Amino acid sequence: ALAGAAVGRLTAASAQTPEQAEKTQATTILDELIKPMKAEVQRRRTERAGSDPEYSHRVDKKLNEDRINILLFVSGAFLRHGHEPTTNRANQIISYNTKTKTVDLISITGDVRGPRAEEYARGKGSPKVLGINNALETGINLGGSEEEGMKLMRETFEEATSLSIDFQGVGTSGVVKDFIDSVFGGIDVEVHYDFNTYKVEVDGVEYPDYLFK
Repeated sequence: ALAGAAVGRLTAASAQTPEQAEKTQATTILDELIKPMKAEVQRRRTERAGSDPEYSHRVDKKLNEDRINILLFVSGAFLRHGHEPTTNRANQIISYNTKTKTVDLISITGDVRGPRAEEYARGKGSPKVLGINNALETGINLGGSEEEGMKLMRETFEEATSLSIDFQGVGTSGVVKDFIDSVFGGIDVEVHYDFNTYKVEVDGVEYPDYLFK
């Protein structure tokens, strides 16, 4: 019976097409790369659950099963004619399901309020209405350190999504530009109608407004 089972497995494997075999190999490699991340995710979640009483209320345990969640946050200068320069901020959560091997991308508009950040600001004697993208800056300015800013940003996004934010990455729009240029050699965009863009500043370099046709 064992010999028959072994032959059966060998036959099934041999019946794979080259494309299926390549996909199986890629999946195996990915699983091996993900293993240490899964272990680190479990360690961090266990640690946070033990040290932060609110953690289990912010995140949904079932929703986070078999998931690794990464929050990316990017900011850059936004220049408009006749207006004072402002900071443009954007967020992206990458949620990888290790069971189905699928990726969900979640982005929250900056107009959404961040109650956790507002609660933090009130506790520091600076009550104000804050958007979700202001959490990092608020934690740094009122908490006095980048570590405090990262912590507040994580908690704010966890409260908004019920996802456990396992890893975070912060960068400027220049980082995104350099990544796209170096990896993809730039990106071509098909423009279906004319529109104007505002001038922007990327890592101290100002790019003028432009009419796309």
